[in-house]
Amino acid sequence: MAETSPHMVGASTPPASPPPPPHVPKLASAGLVAARLARTRKPRSFHKRTPLTAPHHLPLLVAMAARLPCTLLLVLLLTLSFTESVRSGSLKPSECKNKCDFRCSATSHKKPCIFYCNKCCATCLCVPPGTHGNKEVCPCYNNWKTKEGGPKCP
Repeated sequence: MAETSPHMVGASTPPASPPPPPHVPKLASAGLVAARLARTRKPRSFHKRTPLTAPHHLPLLVAMAARLPCTLLLVLLLTLSFTESVRSGSLKPSECKNKCDFRCSATSHKKPCIFYCNKCCATCLCVPPGTHGNKEVCPCYNNWKTKEGGPKCP
């Protein structure tokens, strides 16, 4: 009698599927997965926050609303007072000497620095704040160049 192999035509048993890799856990069913996830999640009420319109938040909202216009006005006034002294063309020619003395106070080349600073200030009516840099505040002062293309104003 001849033996039949499972791979032969008309065999009664299909070939066996390969076993799963050893590192993948076997799950019994999709129901177990859902049950496991349901246990690890926090309830939805845990994530809810109390809205700011709740009655106990009203005094806070009223206090914030009362202070907001005052704060905005103060910020606006401070900004205007700072930019007024720096804005391009806002200086009077009589103010150039003091501004240039401060601008050139940190350099070792005081005489040429003060000379060119006063010349630039007389034309642009602006001196950048600080002892160096910040030239973008005064476009005229910043864009005035020498014949070689270097900065004219210190």
